[in-house]
Order: sequence, then C-alpha cells, then structure tokens
Amino acid sequence: MKVRTLLAVATAALLTQQGRAQCPQLYDYYGAPSGAPIWYSCSGSNFTLLIASPSSIGAYTIDWGDGTPTTSGPTLVPPMSVNHIYTSTVGQYTVTFTEVVSGCVVTGTVIMEESTSASIQIPVGGLTQICAPQAVDFINSSTNVSPNTVFRWDFGDGSPQLVFDHTNLGQTVTHTYLQGTVDCETTVTLYAENTCNTLQGGPSIATFNPIRVWDLDDAAIAPSATLLCWPDRTVTFLNVTDRNCLQQGNIYQRFEYWNFGDYWGAGQDSIIDWTPWPPTFPRTIEYPAIGTYEVTLLDSNYCGIDTANITITIVPPPSVSLTSNPDTICAGETVFFDETTNGGANNYQWDFGDGAGWQNSGPGDQAHTYNTVGTFQVSYAANIAGATAGCADTASVQVTVLPSPTAQFVLDVPAACNSLTTDPTNTSVDAVQYFWDFGDGTTDTQIDPPPHTYATVGDYTITLTATNADGCSDQTTQVVHVYAPPQVVIGAQNVCVGAVAQFSDQSITDPGNPVIQWAWDFGDGAIDSVQAPTHLYASAGIYSVSLVATTPYCGGSTIQPITVEAKPVASFTSTPTAGCSPLTVSFTNTSSGATSYIWEFGDGGGDNAVSPVHTYLNTGNADSVYTVRLIASTAFGCTDTATFDILVSPTVVALFTNNAIPGCAPLDVDFTNNSTGAIGYVWDFGDGATSTAFQPSHQYVNTTFFLQTHIVTLIANGPNGCADTAQQSIVVYPAPDFVFVADPDSGCSPFSVTFPPIIGAVDYLWDFGDGSMGSGPSPTHIYIDTSGTEVQFLVTVIARNAFGCADTLSDLVTVFPAPQAQFAVDQVQGCH
Repeated sequence: MKVRTLLAVATAALLTQQGRAQCPQLYDYYGAPSGAPIWYSCSGSNFTLLIASPSSIGAYTIDWGDGTPTTSGPTLVPPMSVNHIYTSTVGQYTVTFTEVVSGCVVTGTVIMEESTSASIQIPVGGLTQICAPQAVDFINSSTNVSPNTVFRWDFGDGSPQLVFDHTNLGQTVTHTYLQGTVDCETTVTLYAENTCNTLQGGPSIATFNPIRVWDLDDAAIAPSATLLCWPDRTVTFLNVTDRNCLQQGNIYQRFEYWNFGDYWGAGQDSIIDWTPWPPTFPRTIEYPAIGTYEVTLLDSNYCGIDTANITITIVPPPSVSLTSNPDTICAGETVFFDETTNGGANNYQWDFGDGAGWQNSGPGDQAHTYNTVGTFQVSYAANIAGATAGCADTASVQVTVLPSPTAQFVLDVPAACNSLTTDPTNTSVDAVQYFWDFGDGTTDTQIDPPPHTYATVGDYTITLTATNADGCSDQTTQVVHVYAPPQVVIGAQNVCVGAVAQFSDQSITDPGNPVIQWAWDFGDGAIDSVQAPTHLYASAGIYSVSLVATTPYCGGSTIQPITVEAKPVASFTSTPTAGCSPLTVSFTNTSSGATSYIWEFGDGGGDNAVSPVHTYLNTGNADSVYTVRLIASTAFGCTDTATFDILVSPTVVALFTNNAIPGCAPLDVDFTNNSTGAIGYVWDFGDGATSTAFQPSHQYVNTTFFLQTHIVTLIANGPNGCADTAQQSIVVYPAPDFVFVADPDSGCSPFSVTFPPIIGAVDYLWDFGDGSMGSGPSPTHIYIDTSGTEVQFLVTVIARNAFGCADTLSDLVTVFPAPQAQFAVDQVQGCH
C-alpha cells in the first residue's frame, strides 16, 4: 500500500509538471506564438480579434474583457480560430483564455487607439519675440490622444526635454529662455507617441518657429594702448561692441555712453553722455600724469544695457645700468655681469656681443664664457612688455678677451707592470712658463723634465700648466698606469672519463690590462691556446694542468691538479610500458656508480627520486609516445643518460544525450553519441535490446499498467582496447490498452444508451456522433431519429489513463425510427 501511494504521488507530480510545460500559446499581433499576446488596432473603427493557436487545445473558455458573454468551445485545433468584434472606441481590454482540462490561463491585451498627431499653438496675445530672460507660453493642441500617449517638449535652448503623459493635452506649458542659451532664433518641437505611433514608425512631430530670443549687446572697447610710460599719455578709444542678433531682426537704435575717468585730474570723471550709434567715432584722450584711469563704455539696445570696462595705466619708464667683472680675460674664461634695474620692467634681454644676438632671460645678473679672442660690446635691455615703445632702457659695457697658450705633451711609456719609467716631451704652443705635477707628490718647472720613475702599482695623473706673456694659461693631463701582474686561476667543469671537460681562464687583472694570450697544458701531453678550451681525457686519474696568461704589459702562470673521475652507468626498467590514458608507470632505477638522479618523463614532468611513479595523460585522438630520460650523476658531477619510450593511447570518454522526456509508450527515442577517442560502440537499451550503431534510435513498449524506468548503457571502445561506460535513465508510461463496445448498440428512437466504463481509464471525452459532447466514465445519452429511416451514429471516446496517455475508441450505434400508429374510419353509423 505504501509503495502504491508513493507511486501515485510521483505520477501526479510528473503529470502536473508535464501539464505546465504544455500550456498553450496564442498568436499575437505579429503572428508569433506568445504566452502573453498583445493585439493592436489603430484604424479608429471596429476591430475583429482572431484567437488562434499553433497547437491543439481541448475545451476552452474566453473572457473578452469588454463585458460581453464568455465564449467556450470543445476544442481549438489549427487552423481553427475564434473571432470577436470590439466596437470602435479608445480603450484597452484584458483577454483571458482558459484551457479547461489543464487549467492553464493565457492573459492577452487588446489596445485600441489611433496615432496621436502632435500640434503646438501660441496663446492669444502670446510672445514669440522676447528679450532673455523671459518666459514663453505654448499650448498642446494635439489630436487623437489616448491614455498611452506620451508627450516630449524640446524648447531648442539645450535645456532637458520635458515629458508628460496624455493629460498634457490642452495644457499651457511655460518655458523661460535664459541669457546666452539661444543664438537669436530657435525652434520648439513637440513629440507625441502612443502605441500606434510606435507601430507606424515613430512619434508624431510638431514644430513652431521661429522663436526669437534676443539678448544684450556684447559691449567692448578697443584702446590704442593700456600701459604707457611717461611722457607717453595719449590714448584713442574705439567702440567695438558686437550688436546682438542684428541680422535676425534686432535692428533697434543703439546708444553709447562714455566715462574716461578723472583724466583732467580735477577729482571728477569726464563723461560723454548718451549718443546714438552707429556711426561711432574714435575718442582721443590725453591724460595729465602718471596714474591709473578706469574707462567705462555703456551700450544700450532693445533688451537693455551692457557695460565694458578697461584700465589705463601710466608708469615711469624703466632705467638700467651695467658693470662687468673682470672686463679683461683670457680666452676660455668667464665674465660676470652685474645689472641694476629701476622701474616696472618685466622683460629682460642680453646681447653678449659674440654673434648670438639678443636673448630673453629672467631678471638678475648673468655670467658668460668667451672662447674667442677680441673685444666685445655687451648690452642689457629692460622693458615693460605690452607697453608703448617708450617703456624700455639699455646699458652697455666692453669686454676684452686675450689669447691663451696651448698646453700639450707626449709620453714614451704610458703603462707597464710593477714599475714604470717614462720621459715626457713638451709640445706646448705660445707659452713662456711651465709647471709639471707628476701626480706622485713631485713637480718640475723645466720645459722638458728628465725621465720620471713610478715604483708602486697604481694610476698617476701628470698635469702640465703652460703660461704665456699676457699671464694667460692652459692646462692638460695624461694618466700613467702601473699595473699589477695577473693572478692566474684555472676553472674546470665536467672532468669525467669519456666526457668533454670545459676549462676556463678565471684570472684576476687590473682594468685596462686584460689577458690577451693563453698557453694551456692539460697534463696528458695535449695543449691549447684559446681562452676557454675543451678537452677529453681517456682514463681516470690526477693530471697537472698549467696555464700561462699574458697581458699587453706582463704575464703570469699557475699549475693546478685536476682529478678525472669515471662515469656512472644509467639504466632503469618501466612497468607497464604501454597502456590507456590515464596510465600510471612505475620506474625501477638500476643505475650504478651514481649518487643523484634527474628524471624527465617526456610530457613536461620530472622528478629526482631514485625510483619514481608517474601518471601519463593523453587527451588527443592518437597514440602518444613519451621518451623517458634518466640522468645519473656522481658527487663530482660526472653523468650518464638512459632513455626508454612509453606508449600511451588516448583517453576514451563515453558520453551521449537523448531527446526523451517521460512519455507514453510506444516511445521513440533518438540517441546522440558525443563520445571521444572511440572507434566502436555497444548500446544496451535496458529492455533487452542492444545495438552497435554510432547513433541509434529505439522504440520502448510498455504494456503494463505501471511506469517503467530503463537504464541505457553505452560502452565506447578505443583502438587499443581502451573503453569507457556511460548510463542514462529513460522513463516510459504504460500505453493505454482500452476496449469499448456500446451495449446495447441499437434501438428505436428515442433510444437511451448508457455507455459502459472503460477499464483502466481515468479521464474521458465523448463525441456521441450527433453533434453532442460529454465526459465521465459512464455517460447516458438519448438518440432521437427524426429522419424516418434507420440512422447510424459513430460514437468516439478519447480515454486517458492515470499517466495522461490517451487512446481513441469508437463504435456504431444504430437508431430505428419510432413506429407511427395510424387508423381510419370510413363511416360511422348508428342510431340515436
């Protein structure tokens, strides 16, 4: 009892899920199946809604959402449809379609409206020409406005658009245009859009133009100068005001008003009162003294007054002076210049007289080096940048540059090892006096001093100073190198019997004194003369290796004992040597004479254990061969190598999918093989049937009254005996196996038939063959024959079992016409 209860619960849950997955869809406005369809009508007239579905639907009801009676029907099978007429109106209706058997509900929406036409009006007496800032009113006079309509106002001045719903219709919208937001003229745009506008390509657009938005003029003054140096004091002023929107209708008369400041020095401003312009004329003012004067221009136009201000500054001129220290030098020396600047200078220039011309600089003293003999005129200028020509001053000095001698000498021996004696030869030009500094604490004043000896290793700088008759001097130096002999060191690697040993010169030398020649003796009769030679020893033992290293100035040598060791013997075994991926291989080290090991497994992996274990993976489609390498080493570094190949076949992965969902028998299932690395396949469908096809199909039959679950097994076989297994479950509902016979199956009209229940069925849909439908396990139906002849009716029942699996059964019912009793009396006679 418990098992049956659990099975019933599971079956009911499965049927519920299946029913939900099969809820119907209806064609929407675009003819696409939808679970939430929307239909549109934009004609403004009556709308006929067509309800149709891409799949068959059983008994159904439709609530049209407009107050009309609900429509119901026994079935809706493509291409059947149900029509309903909505009368001409603006509105939105919710359509509720219910599938009676499953209880599924599809909710749709009918939207009826016309495309909104945008329109803008200006109120009576409203403005279309203003001076900013000022407000302008607009009326929304659009037509065909529906509850779905959205309005967007763009006022053409860069401000954010205003968005309203359908209630904006007929309203007055006020917008304030600010100064500087419109370039004289603009256009106001109203966008209106509802669902029908969107369907027909986009919003309806209305514009109103021009909206003239004027502003103040941009008052401006152009003076002949703003910074002058006394006695410059005359300035001419021009009115260069930009007249706002002159070409867009703002042609009203302009007026100008001038205030030149207290230019008379009388404590009051000088004013030229309002005068019309254009034309405007230059205004020339001669200011009385050093000082600052504020000048103002007022410009008046239709929208108001704009103001421009400038400042006129009259300052004392700058003055400069210049001295040099010294004023006479030798070629190659530096002169220091000291400048003094008074006044408000802000720009400074120097000309050092050596051909480079005037150069800008910051304020302050300067220094300059002269390498050419001669007399140079040096000038310094300071001025006020942006001022008139009188705001500058210049000062000059003279510099004399005398010739210098050229100090030079040569050495017969510039470098040696341990000690050195060198004889300097003086080759100076135009000198009369000489001073030698030998860098070791000794000096000399002779033209050509005697040879000089350095007895200690090191670098010594010899300096010669040469002086001419004018007292000008020059100096030159050379370095003498006394090197230490090289410290010879031999380096050796891989000195093993049967292996090529690498030798290297590791000698230590002073910078500038490198080894340039080598003489090697390997102790077994072989020699070489390269810096890093190689050598092969034939037998083990100790050999005396010698090296003579020679530098450009000296040499050195050393003898070093070198031990030549015997090589180890590398060997190993592998178990197994071939197999399927993943393949785990154990390596047994059988080497001799070695103390350390390096394993390279051929797949990028490695190890340094004595006898390691390694797992190989082959994710490709073909066999892979991995070469294992064992490097066996002695403590001294002698090595030997052994290799072996491991064959790894690719991994086989069994993988498949199927198109089955739990369903009624006979259930046809297609299997998709997604296996990799395999060349052969064995399928066990779980019901006793098998297959070796790559992608088989199979039909499951369930003649029981119970749900069956079949375990499908796929064995994928690789080319080298590799295999893998995958399994999946297939659920098959029992096929309905019903028997239906009408009993009795004939009779006279009116003929009442009670149909017998069908064993195993839990749901029924009856078609009694005379246009009537019914349900239930054992319905009673009365047949009426009005034709007067024998009539046969085909009774059909769709019966479903507990798993939802259906079967259609039928039988004939014969109905005979009812007998009609008749009689006639020719004559009735009798006595009264």
